[in-house]
Amino acid sequence: MLIFLIQEALSSNSLMGGQSSSLGKINGKKVEANSFFNEVQTYEDKLKALNPNLDLNEQTNLYIREEVWNNIAVRDILGKTFKDLGLTVTNNEVTDAFIGNETHPLVKSVLGQAFIDPQTGGFDKNKMIEALNNMNNLDPSFKKIIVDLESFVEQDRERAKYASLVSKSAYIPTFIAKDELDNNLTLATTDILSVPFSGTEDVEISNKEIEDYIKAHPIKYKRDENVSLDMVVFDLIPSEQDKIDLSNQLLNIKNELQTIDDDSLYIARSSVQGGNVIYQNFNQLVEAGRTKADSITSLPIGSFIGPYVENNDIVLSYIVDRKPVPDSVSASILFLSYKDANDMNSKKELADKIIADVKNGVSSFAQNVAQYSEDPTTKAKGGDMGFISQGALDPVLNNKLFYEMSLGELATSEMPNGLIIVQKTGYTSPRMSTRVVDFTEELAASDETAKTIYNEANQFWQESKAVADFDKNAKTKKLLKDLVATPKDINLTGIEGTRSVIQWAFKEGKAGDVTFIDLSDKYVVVKLNSKNKAGLAPVAEVKSEVEDILQNNKKAQKIISTLSNSKEPLTELANKNKGNYLSNISVQYNNNFISEIGNEPKVVGAVFGTKQGIQSKPIQGENGVYIVKPVNIQNLSDGNIKVEDYKNQKFNQSIMYLNFETIFGSIIENSKVDDKRYMMY
Repeated sequence: MLIFLIQEALSSNSLMGGQSSSLGKINGKKVEANSFFNEVQTYEDKLKALNPNLDLNEQTNLYIREEVWNNIAVRDILGKTFKDLGLTVTNNEVTDAFIGNETHPLVKSVLGQAFIDPQTGGFDKNKMIEALNNMNNLDPSFKKIIVDLESFVEQDRERAKYASLVSKSAYIPTFIAKDELDNNLTLATTDILSVPFSGTEDVEISNKEIEDYIKAHPIKYKRDENVSLDMVVFDLIPSEQDKIDLSNQLLNIKNELQTIDDDSLYIARSSVQGGNVIYQNFNQLVEAGRTKADSITSLPIGSFIGPYVENNDIVLSYIVDRKPVPDSVSASILFLSYKDANDMNSKKELADKIIADVKNGVSSFAQNVAQYSEDPTTKAKGGDMGFISQGALDPVLNNKLFYEMSLGELATSEMPNGLIIVQKTGYTSPRMSTRVVDFTEELAASDETAKTIYNEANQFWQESKAVADFDKNAKTKKLLKDLVATPKDINLTGIEGTRSVIQWAFKEGKAGDVTFIDLSDKYVVVKLNSKNKAGLAPVAEVKSEVEDILQNNKKAQKIISTLSNSKEPLTELANKNKGNYLSNISVQYNNNFISEIGNEPKVVGAVFGTKQGIQSKPIQGENGVYIVKPVNIQNLSDGNIKVEDYKNQKFNQSIMYLNFETIFGSIIENSKVDDKRYMMY
């Protein structure tokens, strides 16, 4: 694996030419590469144990590394705080996450398929508890899953405790709550003079003025270390010939199927559905996003549809069968659990005996449920599950009940931890449904097409290595401009699989460099516009934004100077200053938006801060200069203000999104983190 190659390289410092193997510092403490990648490997092993089907592709690996980095950051920044606060998670708390009143969501997610309620097809907590009480009898691999789950649960509970403590520190004083609640019920009607900035000529703004403004607002313009990039993208899109070739491959399948008498084995081996081909009515096909639902439900059995494009595939559909299928069925079940391999054999023999006895009239199904069933929920009701919707059960059991069994028939179905005997007892009115199978080819570029696109991208690069050439040649290409990235970013914003671009920019690139990078689904030619150290934003990055602000400030000064000493009515001031007079405008204390002038918080404040009938001083707003003259201000409160209820409401609003990730995000922003991971990946 890659991890071992990295570790071997690190041992000789070959990745960095003999330099330190540190990936950076968190809170002043070095993060050594060997230790980091060992932790990544451990984390991967746990995830694979919990989810054997996990696709450990490049993107998933990046997310795993990000998670491990964040775990190290939590440990180094908050580890001592957790200890000082006594935020330990006891064994009883971990146990409670499994068997308590509220099973932890991760436990349900991971163990849900191992412990299934035969009635609902969902998670069966009682069966899980029974298994946990007999840990010594569990398979070693399953024991490891439980242990790994415990470690994830313990970590989550520890962080939840910290988040709970922080959220409880949120507080709103009673006097502030009373004033705020009272003011929220205050409305005003006012006359307004509006002199928009757009009516005043622009003035010259120098770079020095922009620099001074940035320095005067360091919090607003603080920037992490970052790079600015332009990138031309050459997507690996299949050509029309590729689509024809892929369609022909599917047409070969069609030809083969037409020559086979029994197509079930071919379908099971080669179709998307495999051996589990379900019946679906028109509505179900539409809900599943099938673009050919009309054709699937109307063409005769044995018909082929396509090839056609659906999602990112070329699809050939084959109509296998059509028959009425109920939306739901009722059934009774008898559940026999397996203790071990010997018990499995004996339970299967018992199941055969029960079925024979019911068929021969020796005993009823309900009598056998009462004597043998190990599912307490259905046992109390004689095995009755009631009506079940199609798709709610295990696929094998679902197919038997809905498609194969007749009314009153008995059948068995194997579950991961036992055997179910089921009897079909009823069904709703059937609707015509179709059994359709799909053969697909991924809609991807062929090697020949990929080579053509590569040559095009490479030629562009060869002709665009100078900044001026890049800018000129990129005008006719798919150009993404002014992409900004920090060292910790996994991808460029909105573009997956671009970590290697970020790594090049920070590790090797210099301002003005142009390079060619082969990504998994595209080729890109990247120009590095600038590399910016942590600190204030450079003028070039925020020039347009700051220019607008300074323009408005200067325009405001000019407008205010002509309005300040005037006692004239607002109507006359409007006529003389290219303004607008607005009469009897409604304003709410708790709403910054004012009809006809937009979002103007300072104007709202001036309305409620000016006495009724008095003309205010000029106010510099977002879009112009304003003078207000309140006509009427009234409070709609009936005097029965429920301050405590309001405080509770505000408290709940403030903590609604105050989870651990949000809290720690704020903490790490103000911590000393020197992220040099781009030196490795």
